[in-house]
Amino acid sequence: MIKQLQESISLADEKAKLAAEAAARALAEPGNDTARKADEAEREAKRAASVAFCLAEQCARKGEQSDMAGDAAVAAATRISGAKAKQTDESGKEAKSIAVTATEMAAEATKKAEACDAAGDAAMAAAMKAITEQSTMRAEEAAARAVVVAKGAQEAAETAMGAAQKATSRAEDASHASREATVRSEEIALAAKKAAEEALAKSEEALVRSIIKRLPTGMWMSVLILTSLCTIFAAVMLSAILPR
Repeated sequence: MIKQLQESISLADEKAKLAAEAAARALAEPGNDTARKADEAEREAKRAASVAFCLAEQCARKGEQSDMAGDAAVAAATRISGAKAKQTDESGKEAKSIAVTATEMAAEATKKAEACDAAGDAAMAAAMKAITEQSTMRAEEAAARAVVVAKGAQEAAETAMGAAQKATSRAEDASHASREATVRSEEIALAAKKAAEEALAKSEEALVRSIIKRLPTGMWMSVLILTSLCTIFAAVMLSAILPR
């Protein structure tokens, strides 16, 4: 029992150190690997602490029993004499000495088991913190990437909006220029029509004058008289036709 208890104390002490190292590494370098190792160290430390607690309890009971047996042997030695009494007294004292050793080792084992159990708790806390910090870092990185993407999208939208505004402005300018060209072409067409009409009138007037100049004086007078008679005849016919 004493040997097993000593081994459990050594194992608990070793696992506590390993758990502390794993916890420190997980806190210094947060990540899945360090968190996994800290979690494994926590489980091993808990198992070692549980064994140490159990053996310490058993050893303490054995120590109490040995102490009681030693007391009984010492008391019995006082009731007898000779070599038997001496042997009984020595056995009783040895039992009590073993009981003291067992009690002390049980107390030490309990102390080591508590420390190992605490180291396991610390390793678990470190593992959880490492996972949390890594998740936080990943979330922050994702958020930063999202900000960059959003900024790029905003810049692209602003660029597209600027291009659309420029295109709209150019279209308005083109429409305005088209209207001005239409108005101008209409003005030119009207001016050309007017000039053509004036030219035609002048050419007709010039033609009449030319014809009149070419006619003899008597014939010109005849044409004039004939035109007047035709005009009078037309007026008489119209007055006869139209109702009064």
